[in-house]
Amino acid sequence: GVISLGVSATVSVVVFLGLLQWPGRRWRVLQAMDDWIFSSDYVHGRRPDLEARLDRFADRLIACAHDPSLDAIVTSGHSMGAPLAIDIVARALARAAPPCRRCV
Repeated sequence: GVISLGVSATVSVVVFLGLLQWPGRRWRVLQAMDDWIFSSDYVHGRRPDLEARLDRFADRLIACAHDPSLDAIVTSGHSMGAPLAIDIVARALARAAPPCRRCV
């Protein structure tokens, strides 16, 4: 009972760690786990440093919208960057003064 449970747990941990080292590097399992953790923290608002950075980016976007030398502003994002780009535009729209709202 207890011995077989201990052996099973030990074998499971060794197999898991072995798979992380061999195919896990090739399949970027650790990178996927990091992305998942980051995404979870972002969605649940557990990253005040990220919130501050997104706010600064939104302020920069508003400043660019007031620049008369610019014809257009393009925001782009890939993978997790796509929702971040949408969030930045939404923050800029929420903060922008009414005359500039149509610019952002």
